[in-house]
Amino acid sequence: MYIRTRESWEVKSDYLNGLFGEEDVRRYPFVELGLNLKLFHVDVHHKLDDDGMSYCDRWIFAQLEDMFEAIESAAQAEKITISLQSRRCDNPDNEYSISTITKIIKGEDANGQVCYVFKCLNGKSYMQPCIDIQEDQILNPRVVYSLKS
Repeated sequence: MYIRTRESWEVKSDYLNGLFGEEDVRRYPFVELGLNLKLFHVDVHHKLDDDGMSYCDRWIFAQLEDMFEAIESAAQAEKITISLQSRRCDNPDNEYSISTITKIIKGEDANGQVCYVFKCLNGKSYMQPCIDIQEDQILNPRVVYSLKS
């Protein structure tokens, strides 16, 4: 799934382009999510100097593979924080939830389909795209991400 936009939604601003020196950046007041999938919010913290100055790049991903690729390319970052935005149907109260992920576990189901388990700081746990199996039924589980303090 991709996050979709339309050309007519674009906010064109020569002022902002000049202010930030970003001629190739496009700005949109909103985007469309084509499918009802979980979203991943990624904060990549960079340390600028020894006095504690830092900045944070923030991204939203719809695809796990894209998120993992971005994290690998940011391996030199001081800290990477991933949060999961659930779908309404993932929660008993039928509400969205954004939870900081402490651990991502990758494994397979009995048919060899890749499954992920997302363990969150608030105690919640989500699975993707595992259907009709429980976390303890995942085969060959291994940690592929762990939150560093």
